[in-house]
Amino acid sequence: MALEIKRNTLVKYTPEDGEKIVTVPESVTKIAEHAFGNLFFEDAELEEVILPESLKLIDNWAFNGSSIRRMTIPENVKKIEQGAFKDCRNLEYIQFPEKGCSLNWSTLSGCISLKEAVLPSDMKIIPQEFMRECEKIESVSIPDSVVGIGKSAFSGCKNLKNFKMPEKLEAVYDYAFSGCESLKKIVFSKNLNRIGVRSFYHCNQLETVEVQSKKISSIGHACFYYTPLKEITLPQNTNQIWDYAFPDGTLLHFRLPEGNFNIRFNISDWKDRQDEEYLLAFLCDDSVYTSSMDILKSREEIFQAIKKGNYKFLLAVFMMQYHPESELYQAYVKRNIKKIMKLLIDTQDSGAVQNILDTGYITKKNIDEFINYALENQKHEMQILLMNWKHENIKTESIEKQVQKKFKL
Repeated sequence: MALEIKRNTLVKYTPEDGEKIVTVPESVTKIAEHAFGNLFFEDAELEEVILPESLKLIDNWAFNGSSIRRMTIPENVKKIEQGAFKDCRNLEYIQFPEKGCSLNWSTLSGCISLKEAVLPSDMKIIPQEFMRECEKIESVSIPDSVVGIGKSAFSGCKNLKNFKMPEKLEAVYDYAFSGCESLKKIVFSKNLNRIGVRSFYHCNQLETVEVQSKKISSIGHACFYYTPLKEITLPQNTNQIWDYAFPDGTLLHFRLPEGNFNIRFNISDWKDRQDEEYLLAFLCDDSVYTSSMDILKSREEIFQAIKKGNYKFLLAVFMMQYHPESELYQAYVKRNIKKIMKLLIDTQDSGAVQNILDTGYITKKNIDEFINYALENQKHEMQILLMNWKHENIKTESIEKQVQKKFKL
């Protein structure tokens, strides 16, 4: 064993043939940059380094590219600098100090054999690229103290299946879980505020996302793009949703006091930033325009500013149901009844169609037009709903009377 030590700092390790375990002397308080780094080659035999209790600091890239398989870091270590264990391709297990240890970015990035990592219980932030491309890791236990998951922290962890979001989590930053192809379900806690750009991009099995928080400031560009996500429930206070945030056609449920407002995420439509901002402001529980007017009056002002037809149609139908005292929404629905009904038939929103049928705006004169539209577009559930309503609510004359009228008998 050849260890070069200067002033309590282990500067360099030189491997010897057949050496699998190295014990660092108790006098050492610091492992210097690249001290064990870049020692990965085909005949490398070093598997474990036993660190002393006297150790306080592991410097940048200290073990970068080494052949170690196991690592237990003493409790007195207070700081581990960037890339300290980056690209340790044989590393299978690592245990960090229980408390009081600061970790930096790319700590375990590229450790393709890693199966278990025991993290400090008082971590606040998962650093940038912390476990990027740790391809064999299947489960990570994140301390409840964590409030942020850094950029690309777990990106490329292809076999990561079990991941419980911590209770205090506030932000998931850009690319944090992109390419985690085995993730199937994510449950965000009540403190979540921000989901970054492409955070779950290309999570090919992610079918369920539950959001328990009451406010989200931003859902980033392409956040859930290239996932099989079909629907998601969002809080009333969702301030910003960027283009491509969800797969095309994802059904968004917004939790409002009146009930769930539903709208499909259409990529081709969701690019007019002003209209999207108006829509989310409408759903928000406090107006961005005034603090003196009540929420219903504020909503009416925002509603009139919205230009995009589909948004406006769905909002009008929703508000007309829960706030019939507002003549604005009733008049808008009545004026645009044909377009609204065709939209609801296209999206097969049977609940909203039933609400329209209850208004009296559908009559003997226009019901057949909507039945035929449903038939032509193969919306059979809507066709049956409309035909049943017609049968129950619109009286049809007997064939005898129809003939009499036709021939004026």
